[in-house]
Parts: sequence; C-alpha cells; structure tokens
Amino acid sequence: MRKILILSLFFTAGIVAEEAQYKHSIAGFESESELKPFYLKVKAAILSKDYEAIATMLSFPTSLYVDGVLTRAISKDEFIKNGDKIINERILRAVYCSTYETLWSNYGGVTLGQGELWFNKIREKDEDPWQTVIWKINNKPSISGRSRSDSECFFSEEVNKLFNSG
Repeated sequence: MRKILILSLFFTAGIVAEEAQYKHSIAGFESESELKPFYLKVKAAILSKDYEAIATMLSFPTSLYVDGVLTRAISKDEFIKNGDKIINERILRAVYCSTYETLWSNYGGVTLGQGELWFNKIREKDEDPWQTVIWKINNKPSISGRSRSDSECFFSEEVNKLFNSG
C-alpha cells in the first residue's frame, strides 16, 4: 500500500507541475516556447515604435482609437500611417511595465496590463496552421488613477520621464 501511495504522489506531483507549466492553456497556448518569443517580439516592436513590424503581427481589420476617435483600421497601411496616433502613452506604459511573467489569460486570449494588448491564435481556414497574433489593442486614450496591478511601474517617475506625462 505504501508503494502505491508514493507512486501515486509522484505521478500527481508530475501532473501538477506539467499543468502549472502551461498557465495560458485556457487561451489555447500549449507552452511557454509558443507564446514567450511572440510576446518579446511584440514588446520590442512597440517600444521601438516599429509600426511595420507591429502591423505584421496584428489581426486586421480591428477597431482602435486614432486621435481619440474609435476607428476601424481596414489595412496594414492605414495602421502604419497612423502608428503614432494609435500606439499612445497608455500602450507604451503598459508594454514597458509588462513582463512575460505578468501576462494573464482567459478564454478570450492572453493579455498584459489592464488588457491593453490581447494575443490570440487564429487561422483563415480549418486546414491552415494556427498563427499567433495581436488580437486587440485597447488604446482608449485615458490613464486613470484606478487600481492597476502594475501601478508602481506604470505611474513611476521613470515611466513619466520616458513617456511624457506625469
């Protein structure tokens, strides 16, 4: 009986450890190696304001704010043209303060900050492979003082100096 119990505990611990490894499985991601490189690529592109690179990772069409007005971005070219009006202070602060470890997920995808960016997997046809994309950019141009899990960084003097406000 003792051997069975120990063996059972060993397998249970292995299963729990394996499940913990895939914290974003609810959003359809199977491993860190599937999501982390994409997240790092997105972060680098946004912080360097590389709108062409961001556009290649973004799912179109998408609704977002351009100069404070909710707009439908029909093409990659339109996104690139309006990049400075879309990747606003709120997005820059949230991305700057994010880490892979602070990403969170639900059935709608994986997100950072207070939902400023959402990642998901899509495919055009059933036979196509899944592609990881930026599913949504929530760039409503408001930075409220409400509770944020990243508020220590988001409202810090360093971030205020980097991103102009404060």
